[in-house]
Amino acid sequence: MKKFLSVTATLALLLPGLVATAQAAMVKGGDGPKPPTEAEERAAARKAKQDEKAYRDALERIPDPAKKNNDPWGKMR
Repeated sequence: MKKFLSVTATLALLLPGLVATAQAAMVKGGDGPKPPTEAEERAAARKAKQDEKAYRDALERIPDPAKKNNDPWGKMR
């Protein structure tokens, strides 16, 4: 009888957690992410093009180390 009560008490404690987990899994459902629409694809392509242009512009602003000597003591030696 004591074993039956302990098993029943254990099930009573675990069962709500198992039910909640199963319900959460069922609510999520779905077949995965939705494919992007044509407007979203165009916006992504436009953003990628703008990002590439910004990257290339940033590379052009980097000074060439061979052209400029940054040695402040160069004339003292």
